[in-house]
Amino acid sequence: MINLGLARISRLLRFLAQENCQPQYKPSWDVIHIAGTNGKGSVAAYLSSLLRRTGQVRIDKDTSCVDLAFRDDVDVSTKGPDRPNGKERGIKVGRFTSPHFIDSWDCITINDEAVSHESFESSKSRIVQVARRVETQLLDESGIARGHYQHESQIDSSYQKAGQAIEAAPPTEQALKNARPTQFELLTATAFDLFSNTNHGPCDMAVIECGLGGRLDATNALPTSAIRVSIITRIGLDHLSILGGNLQGIVQEKCGILRRDVPVVVDGDNDRDVLEMIRAEIVRKFDERWANEMLYEARGHDVKKLIAAIAPDVKSCSSISESSGRRSFLLDLMPHQQSNLAIALKAYHILKARYTSLQGRLEFSMPSTSLLEAVLEDASKSYPGRLQWLRPGWLGDPLGLQLPRLSSVSILLDGAHNTQSALVLRSCVSRELTRSNFNAVSPSAMSGDLNSFTSMATKTNHYIAPQEVLDSASSSPTTKSAKANRTEGARDLPPQKVIWILAMSSGKDISEILQTLIKSPFDEIIFTTFGPVDGMPWVQPTELDSLINLAETLDLQNNIKATEANIADALDAAETLLTKYEHEGERPIVVVAGSLYLVSDFLRLVRDGREGFMKHWDESTSWNGS
Repeated sequence: MINLGLARISRLLRFLAQENCQPQYKPSWDVIHIAGTNGKGSVAAYLSSLLRRTGQVRIDKDTSCVDLAFRDDVDVSTKGPDRPNGKERGIKVGRFTSPHFIDSWDCITINDEAVSHESFESSKSRIVQVARRVETQLLDESGIARGHYQHESQIDSSYQKAGQAIEAAPPTEQALKNARPTQFELLTATAFDLFSNTNHGPCDMAVIECGLGGRLDATNALPTSAIRVSIITRIGLDHLSILGGNLQGIVQEKCGILRRDVPVVVDGDNDRDVLEMIRAEIVRKFDERWANEMLYEARGHDVKKLIAAIAPDVKSCSSISESSGRRSFLLDLMPHQQSNLAIALKAYHILKARYTSLQGRLEFSMPSTSLLEAVLEDASKSYPGRLQWLRPGWLGDPLGLQLPRLSSVSILLDGAHNTQSALVLRSCVSRELTRSNFNAVSPSAMSGDLNSFTSMATKTNHYIAPQEVLDSASSSPTTKSAKANRTEGARDLPPQKVIWILAMSSGKDISEILQTLIKSPFDEIIFTTFGPVDGMPWVQPTELDSLINLAETLDLQNNIKATEANIADALDAAETLLTKYEHEGERPIVVVAGSLYLVSDFLRLVRDGREGFMKHWDESTSWNGS
């Protein structure tokens, strides 16, 4: 079960600090802290790319153009001992997001590359040892840590109070169990430890995403002195049973990460009532002056102005030659993506303006178009599975998956785990269906080898671009019902089929998500499930029978074409459907969605092959059931 609270993680971090001869925990790296319902991971990916690319300049001698893409086929005219291969050292950036993609350690990255398995296991072992020492001391004390405490006032007055705010209780086994760090708390502490103890020195800055909520999330145990900017992304209805039951309660939980005298950037494309709630919560926690001076809004239409201020066009590189195999960012930068990018750029501006120690390092000397293209490309590689298109030829099938027809069509991967994100996904699919030129991007530019989307640790020259779109920046469950959105947009869809491979976590508002995604008789559904999630035993897929029953209540029974136990079998079913439609002259789109855990299973299958995937599935399901 999910057990939010700060007492356990605060005590663990205090013990970790004592091992380093510190009276209290204070990381050596600065922090950008992100909360919100949707967009947190994308904002984190954009920010980490922006930060690590500061000071990085490469000169393309053939075009005399500053180029941030660092293509291996281009020579470098500026080299030196501090700039191997022409790359100057930028800011060293750690990033912690959740959930993980395939492996439990790939949610922790340094300079946009996942930490190694060996480094992760070494750091995790150290954290577990510290946790055992905490438990030993608890057994020796007359009281024992359990329950929650009011963090907000304590953390701002004195961080030491966090470790001391422990409710006394008899040292029973149940109380001891309540005092043990959760899996996510151990993972959080491991990420912090890795950022402090990398092979080549500690990180300069860490971009950290809340796991759930904000106020009582383990990442919120960080001291105020370490946090440079807080961020609140798009807020919608999700995790209602945990975060307050309504939109007001969710806003309060997200705003729980805010600290006095730390500026906050808010997604200004949130619904107006959400923005008003955020401001009211800031005034309640602090005062009107704080809200006037520390609250910043960033909107999608601000992107051009924000990027121009930090990366002036020193040379004209606004167009990308066809021979480079890449398209201009201008062709893909859509409203939803603009909002997230604007937030990252605004946070970057604040860092540069407020903190003199960083001012000399937060500089770019390349065209804004090159910078934006590079940041978007970084995000697509290091943060897969979010509105990610795999274009025909994506598979190559080196592991013998034997899915030739799936490899010949476009596949869209996305979590779409709540109604708000389902609206974005449906908009993306509808846009693809109505595109006059389906192959607007050359296949050579959009298809990549296996590693380009299954491994962040492996560098690749292939770019699989995310196609993030949102028909209306103001569309959200708080202003429109999902049923209304299902009707809107269903009109005038061309008769092109979409095969939806769907799995959803238990506890989600599945009816709303289905009504949002399935809008046409040409939408065909393959229901499936996902396997156990490493370190998160409370996450369970919705049973197939429940999915079928919910679909029937929505009169979608005719859309269901198959139900399969796992993603491997679901892809086989899709291959069978595609074979049929190929003979009929149709070319459907395939969408894998409904849960990031399903997307994770897809990526694992493609990376490890069917045998490797099924071995992991059998081992994890066996362990989970024991």
